[in-house]
Amino acid sequence: MFGDLDKEGCYHRNLYQMGLQPKLRRRIATYQILLMYFAPMILAVSHTAVAFWVVNALSGMNLWHYFWMSCISYLIILGLFFYLMLALSGSRRCMGRKF
Repeated sequence: MFGDLDKEGCYHRNLYQMGLQPKLRRRIATYQILLMYFAPMILAVSHTAVAFWVVNALSGMNLWHYFWMSCISYLIILGLFFYLMLALSGSRRCMGRKF
């Protein structure tokens, strides 16, 4: 995540030099953050659903309420983390640089 700071800074500097409006640059950054945090969730939910399906088939018990509780709690935690990341990134200034 922090290994590509120079590359990301160059990318956003180039977007600024191309003349993109700040609102559009923020939308691009928000989309990238959404993709980075919520794409793994889709994979995790599908993997967990298959695992719960197998456990339900083997045990003969209905355990789907645990699946939904874990998915909803994970979504809430990840949503709060995403919101905090956006709030903190919006409050930071780039040391005198305009981009």
